[in-house]
Amino acid sequence: MRSAALFVEGIADVKFLQDFVQYHFGQTLKEGQGIVKCTGNGGLAAQASTFTQFALQGLTNCIIFDADAEEQGTNFAGTKDRIAKELASITETIHAERPDLPVQFDIFLLPNNHDNGDLETLLERIINPENQPLLDCWNAYEQCILAQQERISSRTLSVPIRKSKIYSYMEILHGSSNKEREQAKEKNRDYTKPEDWLLNHNEAHNLYTFLASYFSSISIPSTP
Repeated sequence: MRSAALFVEGIADVKFLQDFVQYHFGQTLKEGQGIVKCTGNGGLAAQASTFTQFALQGLTNCIIFDADAEEQGTNFAGTKDRIAKELASITETIHAERPDLPVQFDIFLLPNNHDNGDLETLLERIINPENQPLLDCWNAYEQCILAQQERISSRTLSVPIRKSKIYSYMEILHGSSNKEREQAKEKNRDYTKPEDWLLNHNEAHNLYTFLASYFSSISIPSTP
């Protein structure tokens, strides 16, 4: 059984949480039903009617967004405060029409509900340790790019975003044909494959604990 509906920011979040819930709790989350993709920051207000629908079913609306970081103009505390204020405003709007309807919200910010970061931060932390040399190569590439700033002084250089890092990690592992490369795309990844990801990693324990309050567990995950 589940007692919550999940609201996330994008395609990658949908697929990851579908796999995470299936792996730990043996339940399938269908997009638009058990899990809803929002438009990211500021997109929660558009979900007011959906929040109401789930509240009528007795479900808690769980917001699972990125905490983000200083370079994105915010941080964990700032993001949580902004979301809490937005949800308070949405609750007022709902109660203006349905004053007796209990609307419950809960918030979890990736990667672990206390640090700055995002989904990609968590993904980096839960890769199979045998594959760490691949990310080490990428990290060396980033440092190499930044080291060229003095030589290419006419341009401001920046390293690719972490989404590219995770995509490359998957692409490297799954072959060079077009069909194989499709597995690297966010919507096609299989996060339950232990040769790529460890969903029972201790870095994912906070997320597991949060979700366990709303989903019946089929097993207690061990941590490496």
